[in-house]
Amino acid sequence: TAGGQVYVAAGTYAEDVNVNKAVTVTGADPATTIIDPANYVSISADNVTFEDIAISNSGAHGVRLSKSGSPLANTTFDNVHFMNNVSRGIDIVNLLHVTNLQVLNSLFEGNAIGIRMPSNATADGIIIDNTTFQNQTGSGFNQANDGSTGWVKNLTVTDSTFINLGTSSGYAGVYAEEFSNVLIENSTFTGNRYGINLFDFYSVASSVTTNVTIRGNTFTDHKASTIAFRTTTSDPSAQLLLVEDNTFNQNVSNSVAGSFAVVAVSTHGTNANGAVDVVDNTITFSGALPAGATTAHGIYVQGGMEDVRIEGNDVNGGGIANNGGTIPPSGVYIQSFSMKANAVVLVTKNELTNLNNGVSVHSGSAFGGVKSPDFDVTRNDLSGNSAY
Repeated sequence: TAGGQVYVAAGTYAEDVNVNKAVTVTGADPATTIIDPANYVSISADNVTFEDIAISNSGAHGVRLSKSGSPLANTTFDNVHFMNNVSRGIDIVNLLHVTNLQVLNSLFEGNAIGIRMPSNATADGIIIDNTTFQNQTGSGFNQANDGSTGWVKNLTVTDSTFINLGTSSGYAGVYAEEFSNVLIENSTFTGNRYGINLFDFYSVASSVTTNVTIRGNTFTDHKASTIAFRTTTSDPSAQLLLVEDNTFNQNVSNSVAGSFAVVAVSTHGTNANGAVDVVDNTITFSGALPAGATTAHGIYVQGGMEDVRIEGNDVNGGGIANNGGTIPPSGVYIQSFSMKANAVVLVTKNELTNLNNGVSVHSGSAFGGVKSPDFDVTRNDLSGNSAY
């Protein structure tokens, strides 16, 4: 009955399961209690918890969240292993609104995508904590918009691990296209296509991008930009992006992009933007750029740039060579072609060493092109760079 608890003994259960009332489903542990659905486990009621169980080897998804007359509220997965499902570990159905989804102490491995939101689903309140996503062709968490109505707000990712995710362009440990109030903290990202790819491009959903914090994480050896951030709509009165106190170790030998940066930020060139702060990060390059990867940068910023601060970062280029890119490897690279006349850019107190250029400013056709009197590069250590 609703509010009750179902105990599932050790064993493999080759069946689709439909949970349409508020219950807690508890297995013995994920190693011994395994649901093996032909299609998926369906959850269509509020206040459902799955714990200490595995959902594996389905022909489609591990779990599908759906509800007639959404929202679907208070779904919790605690110590659940989603493994080797053909498509998604957790699939959120079209047009569904989700509130308070918690994924705790869990494992996603061998699925195509870990958790997926389609372009017309919405969510307010997703918590991912102490969870591992690894060895998937797609993203760990993936939220799409594609010019439709989908968005996610209040997404929190803490103390989690993202390893070997994404075999093609765009996929990442965490990927979203319409987002606000995002915290990604104290997590580890290793060997993914992108570590974090937040790509607000479409500007059609009822969500304004704001208040994204990426703090205290460790990133190692990504194939494209480690953090890629782009925004179209923003709240100019609020913080847009804070990238703070992260550690990046980047061997460029496995890079696939023609030109990339460890932290790549693109704000809108005409719309108003909130503040962007990239502070107190450590970026260390090593290895040699392979054929096809032309250049690599520590921190890249382009767009209107009303309020950008790059401060207290340590970028060590490791002597990686330029593979022919127009802009050679640089600690900080400012793309100035869309800079607004009222742009405020401060690059200060950084150590930018062992690269070709400490700081590069380029308009898209030539070096320079600064349009604002409030562009300041001051009190940096620019020693040990081979060109400028």
